[in-house]
Amino acid sequence: MKIQLNNAILDVHGWISFSDDIDHWVKNRVPFEFQNLALAWIIEGENYILDGNDKGGIYGNGQVWYEWAKDEGNKYGRYVDLSPVSCVYICFDADSRPMSFAITNSKNVIVKNWSVIQPQFWASIVINSTDVLYKDYYVNATQYNPEGTGAFLSWLQNTDGCDTYRSHNVTFGTSLSPNNLA
Repeated sequence: MKIQLNNAILDVHGWISFSDDIDHWVKNRVPFEFQNLALAWIIEGENYILDGNDKGGIYGNGQVWYEWAKDEGNKYGRYVDLSPVSCVYICFDADSRPMSFAITNSKNVIVKNWSVIQPQFWASIVINSTDVLYKDYYVNATQYNPEGTGAFLSWLQNTDGCDTYRSHNVTFGTSLSPNNLA
């Protein structure tokens, strides 16, 4: 899913929910070059605001993804041994969990009063963008299946609050994440 916002406010008073249909999301993911990652929702443009009004944002339906990726950590990509001394990473050749939303190729962006609950993977990423402010941003990824407790590989992995890639002047105001802001 991709949208273009210019001189706009995306005013959300509820939840943008991703279905629990993993096959659909894996098939329709948007590949991202860094570490064989994938994106679910891409937002591009200039001079825009994402406003969750302290009561909305994204519900990623993460529990189905945490269970799907159990025992495989992040469940993305694969390594192919091309020589006895090195491994080369092959991008986009396997299933991958998508990040809930990505701000890409954007300038002058404010994400405020916004929550991401149960993200599929990283809650968000800022890519090739400048002057982005996250203010009053909340992320929570909680693993509810008792079978995942004490497992060798935690079922709840890589649920970062936000990451950046080739971006400048990305600022975090008040943020709360029991996970982490990478």
